[in-house]
Amino acid sequence: MVIDKIKLENNITNRVNKDIESNNILGANVYVFQNGKVLIDRSYGYKTVEGKIKLGKNHIFRLASMTKPIVAAAVLKLIEQGRIDLFDRADNFLEGFNGFYIGKLQDGKVVPVKKAENPIRILDLLTHTSGLVCGDFMEAYGKQMTEKDKKNLDSAIEFYKTTCLSFESYCGNSYSPVAGFDVLAKIIEIVSDLDIEDFLKKEIFMPLEMSDTTFTPNKEQWERLVDMHDKVDGKNVSIDMKGHIFADFPTSYKCGGAGLVSTIKDYAVFAEMLLNGGEYSGVRVLKESTVRSMRLPHILEMYSNPYESWGLGVRVIKDGYPFLAKNSFGWSGAYGTHFWVDPDNKIVAIYMKNSFYDGGSGAITAAHFEEDVKNSMD
Repeated sequence: MVIDKIKLENNITNRVNKDIESNNILGANVYVFQNGKVLIDRSYGYKTVEGKIKLGKNHIFRLASMTKPIVAAAVLKLIEQGRIDLFDRADNFLEGFNGFYIGKLQDGKVVPVKKAENPIRILDLLTHTSGLVCGDFMEAYGKQMTEKDKKNLDSAIEFYKTTCLSFESYCGNSYSPVAGFDVLAKIIEIVSDLDIEDFLKKEIFMPLEMSDTTFTPNKEQWERLVDMHDKVDGKNVSIDMKGHIFADFPTSYKCGGAGLVSTIKDYAVFAEMLLNGGEYSGVRVLKESTVRSMRLPHILEMYSNPYESWGLGVRVIKDGYPFLAKNSFGWSGAYGTHFWVDPDNKIVAIYMKNSFYDGGSGAITAAHFEEDVKNSMD
């Protein structure tokens, strides 16, 4: 299927402008690429709630969970290098990361029921089949996690060691918003003997010239970060997230599940690298076989959604999904970022907003973006 550039431009522009006029979004950056050509690369709306600064392509967004595919790529790089294995146990690297109990909710708290039999493996963390801080346990553990626990990656890992699992590893599937990929980030640090950001710079950001993708924005990058938007009583409201990339986590906590910021330009390079089987502009970041493995479903059919599954750090589309072609893969962020790669139709599509209103993988803006791209195909 080939995208009609004029239809795409009209569909996207009409939809985004309506969302801006109704205060559903403050602004959005949109990028669609097919068969080696950029079909749309536009900024709409504003960077600030006051409407004084128009949104531009160099403005920076909080990626939230669109951090995960990047961290997953780093894990896969270590696997390529033979330094870890997909089936390695997490406790091979993290002392004390074993002896978990399966828990249940009781009066708003998680209580242990029985000792877990299966170890948590790297595969389980990448595919959200670990049972670690997910599903119904999220709210309870969110209330328990203190500022001290959120100080950095090390303190967060120590907190996760005290939690109960929702189910036996690889015997269920429930999205782990933060914990699972924090554990992966820590394993990267231990194996590489580098800070997670330094490893990402060395293996991904510098080779791809992704200079605006970081856990720790400098002063100039903070100034380019878009306002966090909310809609209250039909009006635009700015949410103060000064000094925070994700939720109330300090920048000292390089959250592997949600801690990066980036521009649409940077993320497009990363996504096109995946589309090209691990290579971009003559620079190879991952082996082609690695990217193929990344985008294949890796969880048992009985635990999979009818229309989508999990690859290694990315959602994978199956038959019957309404808007995306089978084999497409990607993910979203809690503040409204969304992307996918369609390897069969040679498409990369990215939508970036930052909003408390209608965020996450279930955001209407994400579904509308998918629909508008599909409706532009001949």
